[in-house]
Amino acid sequence: MKNKHILSLCSILPAFMLFWALQRGLPFSYFQALRWVVTISAILMAWQCLDKKAPWKTGVMIGVAALFNPIAPIGFPRATWRIINIAAGVLFVVLGIMEFWKIRTDELDDDNEEDYKPEANLQANFAPNQPPRLLEKTDRRCDITDGNCTQVYIPSGQKRSQKYQCRTEEKEFCKNVLQKCFPISSIRPQHYVEPEGNKHLIDFAVLYSNGVKIGIELEGFSHQVMTKEKHKNDVLRFNRLQNDGWKMLRFTIDQSEKDRSTCIGVIQLAKP
Repeated sequence: MKNKHILSLCSILPAFMLFWALQRGLPFSYFQALRWVVTISAILMAWQCLDKKAPWKTGVMIGVAALFNPIAPIGFPRATWRIINIAAGVLFVVLGIMEFWKIRTDELDDDNEEDYKPEANLQANFAPNQPPRLLEKTDRRCDITDGNCTQVYIPSGQKRSQKYQCRTEEKEFCKNVLQKCFPISSIRPQHYVEPEGNKHLIDFAVLYSNGVKIGIELEGFSHQVMTKEKHKNDVLRFNRLQNDGWKMLRFTIDQSEKDRSTCIGVIQLAKP
């Protein structure tokens, strides 16, 4: 993990000194010190900004280090240096903020890493002589608000999460069926799992302390009219989830709207 304190020092100190250098009457020793500070900070920032997706950050910082290097100093008129100092100062501030935000986001993702696969430790504190209890949802990527499952967050595979807007049918199913069976705090929408190393999302998941995992999916009519390949993938996905210990329940949108009592009854029978 890259160090936030080094990053802050490497962006704030050179930026401050570069802007301070715009004043008149500063001694020559100040500009010598400025070259060393900017060069060292730029090299450290180049290291901090190592990112295959944005190599320009490292390239820009290396260029700044070469421009300010004190070993073989480059000479420019004072007016030119003023422009260079302003541009470099702004650059340090902008890149510092960008990298600090990236590190902060990664740390939040690392803190929540177990939330992607919370079923891994379900039985850690389970006593066999006690009835299983529902586990409340702790994943900050998922959010059910207003009792309607208005929006959830799902992993995008790049250490960040993307916004997912629940369909109207999912909102109604969550409100009129799932909440009749489980407390809202235990319902996990768009639950991310990796059975047999394959990434899947389950529409709704409910987990128990004894390791029981109930997956609930809401399917539209289009699921019944699918290509041969899609049907094969759907079967493979279902089997992977079953083999991973999931008790999968599937309901049609038509059932969720016209036969809610049956849906609730099936879910109640699946509970441990």
